[in-house]
This record gives sequence, C-alpha cells and structure tokens, in this order.
Amino acid sequence: MHAPLDSELVPVFSNHVSYMSGILTPLDLLVSNVNLTEEFAFVIHGTPIGVLRFFRGSFVKRGPPVGC
Repeated sequence: MHAPLDSELVPVFSNHVSYMSGILTPLDLLVSNVNLTEEFAFVIHGTPIGVLRFFRGSFVKRGPPVGC
C-alpha cells in the first residue's frame, strides 16, 4: 500500500489509532463497490507503539440500539 493508484480501507478507532487494508483500485471502484462482507486483513497505519499491529475482520450491519 501507499503506491501510486492504490486504494486502502482505513478504519479509525476512538483512541485515534488507525489501521489499513488494501481494497479495489480507483478504476475498479468507479464501476463497483467494496464488498464489506468479505474478511479483511488490517495492519497498523502508523507507529505500532502499545497497540495491536495486525488483525483480521469483517463488517456487519449495526443492529437496533439496546436500552439499559
């Protein structure tokens, strides 16, 4: 990643730590969408001091809020 014309998915968490995973090229993104149901491999997007450096995961639709 970080090469010319690459694309990455970057989730940023509440502790301001961000991770990156490669996705479709810009040309492919013009004609399709990213399939968020597939599994992604994320690596730290910055300096890995005191945080998780790598994880795998996928996205799910958020359910309705649950009251206390």
